[in-house]
Order: sequence, then C-alpha cells, then structure tokens
Amino acid sequence: MLAVFVRRLALAYLLPSGVLLHQIAVGQSEELPPSFGVTGTVTLTGAEARQSAAELGLEVKDPLAVAARLELAPGRCSLQLQGPRPVTVVDERGQVAATTLPWVAQLTRLGCLPFLFRGEQGGDALEATLRKAGASFEETALSLEAGEVSYVLGAGEAGTGSTGLVVRKRDLVPLRAWGQEGGARVEVSFGGYRQVFHQGGFPTFLELRANGSPVARFTSNP
Repeated sequence: MLAVFVRRLALAYLLPSGVLLHQIAVGQSEELPPSFGVTGTVTLTGAEARQSAAELGLEVKDPLAVAARLELAPGRCSLQLQGPRPVTVVDERGQVAATTLPWVAQLTRLGCLPFLFRGEQGGDALEATLRKAGASFEETALSLEAGEVSYVLGAGEAGTGSTGLVVRKRDLVPLRAWGQEGGARVEVSFGGYRQVFHQGGFPTFLELRANGSPVARFTSNP
C-alpha cells in the first residue's frame, strides 16, 4: 500500500527518462572532475576469492581483500587489481573486454556505467548504451530504494526490465544498475555518498550481486 501511495503522489511530477539522464550527466560534470581515481579494496568470498587469489598470485584467504583502484575519464573507466600478477579491466564507452575473472568485467561495466558519460551530451550517450543493452525508455517508473523515493530508468513502466538504472529522486545520484548476463541477473549497488567528498558525488562503495547473492564489494579508502 505504501508503494502505491508513493507512486500516485509522485506521478504528478514524473520527468521523462531522457530529461532525467540529461540532468544526471550535467550534474556529474559539475560535481566530478573530468578525470579522477579512487583507491580502495575489493572484498571477495568463496569461489571468487579462491579463483581471484590464484589469478593474482595472492595467498588464498576467505574472505580475500584485494587492493584496487578505479580510474575514470570521459567515456573510459578501468578497474585495476593489485598483486604479484596484477589485472586491469577497461571499459571504453560501455564496451568491456573479456577477462578470466568474470566478476571483474561485471563490476567494471555496471559500476562505471552511470559515471562514464557526463556533460551536455552525456545523457544521450548513456541512454544509447542502455538501449543497446536492452533497456526500454517508454515509461519512467518509481520505487522505494533504501527507504527513499527513486526513479527507475530503462526498465519500463513496471520497473522490472532486464536492464535498468535506479537514481535517487532528491539528488539524482545512482543507487543501482543491473543487466542480464547469460542466465544471471547481475547488479551493482552504489552507496555511502558523502556530503563533502574529494570526488564530489561519487559513491564510497560498490557492491556486485548475481541473482541476489553477493559476489564482490569495492570500498574506497577514507
């Protein structure tokens, strides 16, 4: 009942998806520098921890903590994992090359997606990338995300499509991005935004899940 009430209340002022994506891209160009890096740690458990330790040449631990760095520039993003055999995965305008660690490609692709395209033309580029992945922009949906009213973009009126992006209504920061990979629903949640942060509106953690189960979590250094 609460979700129905919130939806009816907000429908009186529900902006089209294209307008929202434009506002997100312009807002990020004002809050984030053109190029920047965020250093932190990726935490893994289970099979991902064992496979990643073997690939990076690290001692096998569960949970496994891997030093990492995200680098973002206009239309480009990379995730660098440190170890005796370091791994770097690059996203060029929504295109991520294959890697022996699938979770790295998934975290890079979805984790970078809402921040790849900024400025006046950024919204159009983000919409084109989401459409290519199967997003539908006929309707903007609403949801309650972490207790806050949020826009659901690219997933149709019901907000349940195979590809989409959730942004918080009050400040238009990304909260979640998802897509289908094979038979799995893969999603990244964004959180820990700070009022004052040296990278403006960038999240302090990104959490990757597959079919609802945790896979990896990137946490930035203080």
